[in-house]
Amino acid sequence: MRWSVETAVENGKDGLGMGNCMVRSWIGWHHHMTECILAHHFLVRVQKQLKGGAALTILQARLLVASVLSLKQLDPQEAIRRIQFIQKQNCAAYLSHRKRTIQRLDGL
Repeated sequence: MRWSVETAVENGKDGLGMGNCMVRSWIGWHHHMTECILAHHFLVRVQKQLKGGAALTILQARLLVASVLSLKQLDPQEAIRRIQFIQKQNCAAYLSHRKRTIQRLDGL
């Protein structure tokens, strides 16, 4: 149970602004945390609904939602195309980072 709670808090801090709270009152803090928790719940639901098509992270679900908010209507093919684009970018970044790390370690 501890792992899932820690993962949820980490996702909230990384992608939803949970760690960027600059308020001066308990009421403001509670409002901010409530919004972060609701946003996290929404993104987890999006992630679970699209699980059959692709394995999404919370950050990818957030990018997907942000990219389609301006569209009047989203069809499933467009959602899949956007998810594949995001995952292709993530894979390229991973491979580039891995290549640089191996080159740096070989130089030691």
